[in-house]
Amino acid sequence: MKISDFNKKANNYKLMNYKKIYEEALKIRFFEKKLLDLFDKGLLNGTTHTCIGQEIIPVILSKYLNSNDSVFSNHRGHGHFISYSGKIKELMCEIMGKEGALLSGKGGSQHIHCKNFYSSGILGGMFPIAAGSALAQKIKNNAYIGIGVKINKRIDIGNNA
Repeated sequence: MKISDFNKKANNYKLMNYKKIYEEALKIRFFEKKLLDLFDKGLLNGTTHTCIGQEIIPVILSKYLNSNDSVFSNHRGHGHFISYSGKIKELMCEIMGKEGALLSGKGGSQHIHCKNFYSSGILGGMFPIAAGSALAQKIKNNAYIGIGVKINKRIDIGNNA
């Protein structure tokens, strides 16, 4: 996507239906609250990290993506995934390790992959992958947006200092 095309889309943002954006953000919030409830009841394998309080970000970002664009998310990526794919039932099945899951229940809450959506539980771990993907698309001269999602103010991979 050219910068001028992005600017046109940004100007059209004003025309978006704000009620729909709010409803999408609420859908993510209710999903995340349900996960916390299931976790408290001991019904989830492993742990989960929610994106409560950050729901509007993936909703808005998804409005600028085309089908060939990619999202490289993190351990709090449920909202990004829901906004990107709309596969809320499959995500819940994945996190619960149930039939119908995205990755047969093996990715759990943090390691999600579907089409051009990728997430990892390693803080900052997706940035090198996002940069490599963007470089590959640039070399191929493809119109492409790759979003690397930063959270928790960290991109220092493996540095606990």
